[in-house]
Amino acid sequence: MRVIAITGVTGFIGEHLLNQLVRRKGIELRVLIHEKTNKNIMSRSNIKTIEGDLLKFETIKELIVPGCTVINLVYLKECSKQENLCAIANLVEVCAKAKIKKFIHCSTASVAGRVSSETIDENTVCNPWDEYENNKLAIEELLLEKYGGLFEVAILRPTAVFGAGSLNLMKLANELYSGSRFVNYLKSCLFGSRTMNLVCVENVASAIVFLISSSKPFDNEVFIISDDKFSKNNYRYVADYLLKRMKLGGYIFPIKHLPSYFFTIFLRLMGKSNINPKRIYNSTKLENLGWERTAGFDQCLDSFTDWYLKERSANQ
Repeated sequence: MRVIAITGVTGFIGEHLLNQLVRRKGIELRVLIHEKTNKNIMSRSNIKTIEGDLLKFETIKELIVPGCTVINLVYLKECSKQENLCAIANLVEVCAKAKIKKFIHCSTASVAGRVSSETIDENTVCNPWDEYENNKLAIEELLLEKYGGLFEVAILRPTAVFGAGSLNLMKLANELYSGSRFVNYLKSCLFGSRTMNLVCVENVASAIVFLISSSKPFDNEVFIISDDKFSKNNYRYVADYLLKRMKLGGYIFPIKHLPSYFFTIFLRLMGKSNINPKRIYNSTKLENLGWERTAGFDQCLDSFTDWYLKERSANQ
């Protein structure tokens, strides 16, 4: 039986990944949970839960078995860069001693930072702009430079992951639902067809499953996962879609799109990393390997909007 050990299963991506993996036969899932985690969500027969903490080396030894595949979905948001590096070092040290087969780490496409390229791929030289991007890239570098020769390493860089239950799109949905109509109109004029760089969580989960199952040996490979190939993945389409689904109607005045350089200036003033409103992330490398999307863009928008409206109704 194939053994897959996962950290971070109670997160947004982790829950969707589990939903895809538990349907597969011939695998044993070993998941690291915190002492405060509700263990009832891990009650399925082929899931073994191990209580531990990545910052406590001794508590994670039981998670890893020789020859297994390890999936790391953890990023300690409330912790420092050094604590995050310590957590990943603890995990990979255990992996090295157990002689695992494959290590798949979920990072973020935003490590590209502030670069001039309009199209970002795995060969783009990263220029991280803020603390989060710097921390994420430092974790990648630790994995690739120190441990890449000990076992197969594949790093997945998703763009803005969304779907039912996600924080991405939440701010926009709240603004459209209960914010100022005039301000929302001005944003539509300013943002226009700005790329949203969204990626459906089901596609991210399926990409991880694909990397788990791939027979191709990974030699310090990095893969971008995005849904930027969909022309609908832009502010105007998404905002109009949400307005329609929320039955809020359109604006009194027609949208007048401002030149994109106004938005670039706005992003600079806001101190944003990505100041190019037309930036796209290219996932051709993963597609050429044989991965195929399991969910369409409108399907994911539907899932998010259904969930969002249900949550608003329940809280009213």
